[in-house]
Amino acid sequence: MVIPRITTVDTAVAPGRLACDIRHATLTLYSILSPQAWDTLAGDGILTGREDLIDPLFVASYRWIRRAAALRGLGDEWPVWLWARTTRRDLIDSVRFAAREKPGSVLITARIPRHRVLLSHFDAWHYVLNDWPAFEPTATDAEMDRIDSAIAEFTGWKPHEPKPPQLERIIEDTWDLIFDTTLWPPTNLWQATVPELRLGDVIDAVVAEPRRGSGNRRRIGPESYEAATLTPAEPNPAGRTGGMETVSGSAVTGPAGAA
Repeated sequence: MVIPRITTVDTAVAPGRLACDIRHATLTLYSILSPQAWDTLAGDGILTGREDLIDPLFVASYRWIRRAAALRGLGDEWPVWLWARTTRRDLIDSVRFAAREKPGSVLITARIPRHRVLLSHFDAWHYVLNDWPAFEPTATDAEMDRIDSAIAEFTGWKPHEPKPPQLERIIEDTWDLIFDTTLWPPTNLWQATVPELRLGDVIDAVVAEPRRGSGNRRRIGPESYEAATLTPAEPNPAGRTGGMETVSGSAVTGPAGAA
């Protein structure tokens, strides 16, 4: 079993580029676990998501991605969230936030076979969170107008309200493109969800101690033990809005997880 090392925030992530190649058969993934999530993982050997940790506004979005994973044979559990592609700077920012707001949080590095992981594009995930139709980066005005016109026929409906079945199909049928790794620029951020995180997946664990007097900086990235971890879009250097917290609906503080 990996024993978490104690370090400073700035040294929690090794210098240099992160190992974030989403084309590999085995992926290197990162997430920040709350102290409770780490204790569960260390004690039980497995960490899964928890619906009670998901922001009620996003339960439907988490339910959709859970269903998408099940349809792909990846298990039918509330997901645990991790970063599949991010930057060292953004990961350090997430560690700094977690160290200040949830002392004892654990940054983990995991190695998980690709066949156990559902990858999704971080920014495109916000289409799902906001209950909007998703469009490819190269979508034309005509393509977008066609979907918008179809939705406009359902007058009175607002995002996050129950949808008539036909409208639900129109919108949700566009969302699968968030999983297509060929559509998006190679430098973009990618998040990963798994139905369970296993202790044997973890190859490194770090607890960062906050620096005294550190100023408030916006959190970026996933935290693995809370379910509503990905918040709706807002300008953010990491591409992630509220960040992935895998203690979110999944159990990890990362892109958007819950445990």
